[in-house]
Amino acid sequence: MHFISHILTAALALQGSQKSLSGHWQGVWVKKGAEIGVEFDFDGSQGTFTSVGQAVMDYPLDKVSQNGSHAEFALGGGMTFTGVLNQDRLAGTFDDGEGGGSFVLHRGKRPALPYFASEVALEARGARLRGTLCVPKGKGPFPGIILLHGSGPQSRWGTLRYAADFMARHGIAALCWDQRGSGTSGGQWFRSNYNDLASDALLGMNLLKKTPGVDPRHIGVYGHSQGGTICAELATRSKDLAFVIAGAPIIGKVSEQDLYRVRNILAKTYDGAEVAKALAYFKTWLDVARTGEGRGLLDQETAKVKGEKWYDEVAVPDSDNTIWSYYRGIGNTDTLPLWAHIRVPTFILYGQRDEIEDVGQYALRADGQLRKAKNPDFTIILLPRARHELKVDSEPGAPFEWRRPAPGLYDLMVAWINLRFGPPRAD
Repeated sequence: MHFISHILTAALALQGSQKSLSGHWQGVWVKKGAEIGVEFDFDGSQGTFTSVGQAVMDYPLDKVSQNGSHAEFALGGGMTFTGVLNQDRLAGTFDDGEGGGSFVLHRGKRPALPYFASEVALEARGARLRGTLCVPKGKGPFPGIILLHGSGPQSRWGTLRYAADFMARHGIAALCWDQRGSGTSGGQWFRSNYNDLASDALLGMNLLKKTPGVDPRHIGVYGHSQGGTICAELATRSKDLAFVIAGAPIIGKVSEQDLYRVRNILAKTYDGAEVAKALAYFKTWLDVARTGEGRGLLDQETAKVKGEKWYDEVAVPDSDNTIWSYYRGIGNTDTLPLWAHIRVPTFILYGQRDEIEDVGQYALRADGQLRKAKNPDFTIILLPRARHELKVDSEPGAPFEWRRPAPGLYDLMVAWINLRFGPPRAD
């Protein structure tokens, strides 16, 4: 009987170690001695990832699988996780293509949100856009903000959802949505120009205006990269926009920015003569892509340079690539004149180590144009160490750091908004 009791105890322990993965998990990733807090929510074969330290919220996992006590899941960007489930503990290793590390998670209860969050839909031209509306609890009315994507197929999940969460926790109603053709939104992002995307933003503004608890006089916009560029278009089209916060906006010609980006990539590897030759070819593509003319000349130039070492790095797309449609819609855009008409409070942020945009030139242009507009309230800052995404990461030769937002980024935006539009403070 004593022997049988031990067998039964072991069997029960094994059964307990093979619980379902479903539920909320909190813990840490560890890489090269550096820890960062993370959360996962699993539901059968699906899951999401959240990290306050990395400013990511509810980002969908690519896959989730469980076989007994063995669990595997994958995160967009090439991270794969393998772990062993032991009752309410999940531990293992991850591979990120750069050495990887380990993780330990513990099952817990997902904290309740301290604000109201609801799913919404915007009926845009040619697309139904689905998003999330976050409204603070308590006595309003609260200022509001719409959050705009960067370029490409991006859903609200991840950075924008985190930003909406942060704003709502600090007394600002926030709205974000899936880009056209991304997530659960309809339409096609590569057939959308800046005018289309600004129209989508106007719909978001109108939704916030009608939301109970939101002050319709104090609704503004935050956009990063392409979203920051669209801020200028929106500000010139809406008389009701109360403020602009633009992260890494293009201030000038879009094609000029693309030349700058490719030049920086090539200059890391090739000498001046090779860079000049590559840029001349890339400029030919830009001209054809934005005008639709001169395709024969481009084909001739392609035949001449296809054997060059730099050819693949220039990355001219194949003829059936959606970039052709996309660039035809945006490639002729020049945002410089728009900034000379923006008179609402404006906050512009650039990353000191942005390799995609000429931030020094853009900051000077923004200053000049906003002065021309006689804008009485504008601020332009350069975030130390930050790259284009307004995030910082490991320094060359220095200990490993997890990539994260520039220190104080979201606190700075919230303080800037609440100083101007927040509820009166008791002195």
